[in-house]
Amino acid sequence: MQKGLTIVGIPLAKLDSIQYAFDFELYCIHAIVHSISILAEFLISPWHTYLTHHLPKLLLGSAPLALYACAPTGLERVLLQTNDKTNSPHSPSVVRELLTPYVIFVLLISGLGHKEWRFVIYVVPMINVAAAVGAKRLIAFPTGFLRALGQLAVLGLVVGNIAATLLLTAISRTNYPGGKALEFVNSLPPSSGSRTTVWIDNLAAQTGASLFTQAHSPPYFNTSSSSDSWAYSKDPNPTSYDQFTYLVVEDPTAYPTEKWNFVGSVEAFERVDIKRLRVMTKPTLFVLRNKAGAR
Repeated sequence: MQKGLTIVGIPLAKLDSIQYAFDFELYCIHAIVHSISILAEFLISPWHTYLTHHLPKLLLGSAPLALYACAPTGLERVLLQTNDKTNSPHSPSVVRELLTPYVIFVLLISGLGHKEWRFVIYVVPMINVAAAVGAKRLIAFPTGFLRALGQLAVLGLVVGNIAATLLLTAISRTNYPGGKALEFVNSLPPSSGSRTTVWIDNLAAQTGASLFTQAHSPPYFNTSSSSDSWAYSKDPNPTSYDQFTYLVVEDPTAYPTEKWNFVGSVEAFERVDIKRLRVMTKPTLFVLRNKAGAR
């Protein structure tokens, strides 16, 4: 009997493994197709985005210097003080040869609809090398007037680069209201019920309200938080908002004042006031507390 079951069982097991086995190759193909379909619906940018948006912001003052290093000039032999333009490391033709593979890479990757700055950051070091060549050529004019003009241009680009970096940093600091909002919520008193629960909407989740900011849930970074564990939810369609102690929302008017108290708001970037040289912000995320003391 036992031998009979074994004889029958082996072919059945083999047939079952063939019929229902996990196909790793099919899984990979499905994952790739699914990822492409998702990217086709979201974050699609024009073909020129790298050239007109991402690279100018990454390079700032290096961009015009690199262009100058590539541009042929009638004063090249005077600037380099040599008749051998081909072999000179400062020659525009040499710089163009160095940058050609990187330019081709940017043009090729521009054919993809989904674009992010991190995809082209690899070209920045070589463009900075070309910018250094351009700066050297500007400050190497043989005459006093042209040399002073070139030095002033390089100094102006460096100062402008620093100023633009400070401005963009100030703007970036106001682009993450979600993190600030959750930091504010963590400082509020807990629920009078058994557990404190926080609901985080989509905008807050995309602007810094990550797992690292959930201070009252494991893992704990300080011992004072472990005594009262909170629950944080990013469920886009909760069954009821009444189950939460706090809400972090973009539109507070969508929640009735009979049930929710306004606790505070967090501001985010709106515009740059050129006249006063200030980064202007506006209330973007709002924190509401359940009047029922939250269950």
